[in-house]
Formats: sequence, C-alpha cells, structure tokens
Amino acid sequence: MNTNQPAVYDPLTRTLHWLTVAGFIGIPTTIVLWTIYSGLTKIRTRRRSRRQYK
Repeated sequence: MNTNQPAVYDPLTRTLHWLTVAGFIGIPTTIVLWTIYSGLTKIRTRRRSRRQYK
C-alpha cells in the first residue's frame, strides 16, 4: 500500500470508518426498535383478537 496517496486513501478510510461506526451503532438499534415494534404489534393484535372473540 502506498501511504503517499492521502487524497485517495483518506476519503476511503473515512467512509469505511463511518460505515463501520454506523453499522456498529445502527444494527443493534434497529434490532431493538424492531423487537419493540413487533412486541407492540403483537399486543395490539392480541387485544383486537380478544375483542373479536367476545
């Protein structure tokens, strides 16, 4: 690797760094939000199903 090419190397490393940071932070948050959303939808469907059975 040529370290004498900062004009090309720096943007690539920055984009890769921010992508890894975004993935490391974003993936767990999306999983948590998805679990919360699925839990809320399950509770709503349960309530609706109970109302329908009555």
